[in-house]
Parts: sequence; C-alpha cells; structure tokens
Amino acid sequence: MTGKRHSLNKAVQSTGTWTTTAPSYEFDGTDDYIDLGADAPTDLTGDITISAWINPSGWGEGGWGRVLDNNKLRIFSNLVKKNFSLSSDGSAIVSSSNDSIVLNTWQYILITRPSAGTNTNIYINGVLSGTANHDSGDPTAGDTNTFIGNNNANDKTFDGQISGMKIWNRVLSTNEIEDLYSRERGDY
Repeated sequence: MTGKRHSLNKAVQSTGTWTTTAPSYEFDGTDDYIDLGADAPTDLTGDITISAWINPSGWGEGGWGRVLDNNKLRIFSNLVKKNFSLSSDGSAIVSSSNDSIVLNTWQYILITRPSAGTNTNIYINGVLSGTANHDSGDPTAGDTNTFIGNNNANDKTFDGQISGMKIWNRVLSTNEIEDLYSRERGDY
C-alpha cells in the first residue's frame, strides 16, 4: 500500500502461483498487519457490507486471526468452530456455520450489517452461511486505528492471504452478493 495514511508491518504483497489478478497480502500468523491509519474510518456504525477474499493457511494467532479490526468491529477466524465471526461492539458475536472455512483454499467472505446491528448475515462464497438475521451488538465506533490482518495489540495476526477487501456504506442485496461472487471467483 502506498500513501501516508497506511502502513505495512511485515505483510507483503504475495507473488504466489494462484491465478488471481487482484493483489493479495500475505500474513504470517505472527506479527504482520496493515494499519489503515488515524484518518481511515473507524466509525463503521451505519449500514455496512464488508467483503474480502481470504486464503487462510491456519487459524491465526491464538486461533483468532483478524481479517479486520478497530477494537469494536471485528472480523476474525475461530479455530474451535473452523468458521468466521463478526462483532459490532467488541462483545456480541455472529458466526458463519461451523466448518464453513477451509484452509489453503481461496474463499469469499461477505458480511452485511444494518446500522442497528440486528439482521447481520455472513456469506461464504456468495451463499448465506449459518442462521440469518443475527444480532451482532450495537455498532460502536472503534477506538483504535483500523487494521487489516491483525488488531491494535498486534496479538491476533491472520495466517494466510487477504485480497480485494471492500467496504460499502449500505447493505447489499442477495442478488448483488451473488453477482459479486460470480464476477470475481474466476480471479481466485
């Protein structure tokens, strides 16, 4: 990443042999991160959709590797349930189905969350994963910088590759989600 608002700490742009046309970043599960800086949005309290392509090599530091974290909004892996989870307030958790994440495979994760925190849904590869319309807690503005691949304490490093992260300020429809997955899956 370039620009004075972003900093990389040991996360490297990957040069792997997969067929992706999008850049990805490799996180070693130990101490890597991308800090989006103080100017990056930490107030992710409105309607949002967040998506990313992930290729996890492991479950991350402590079994809780972060995809995105601002100390309130957290998207993370879960070693125990082999899935991904989201919290909007740092405590309430919504998760994808158990065993929904496969190691060493590119997968598309997408989360929709209205501003109330209710009706939160997680999609894996364009399909709803787990029970629909969970409560992820009252969305609370983050109190640290926003990080990709780790948290502010630098103790929850993602293990694997993250690519194509996007954040929308609205909840995408099911048709839009399916269309995004269909259009991008050939790149991974």
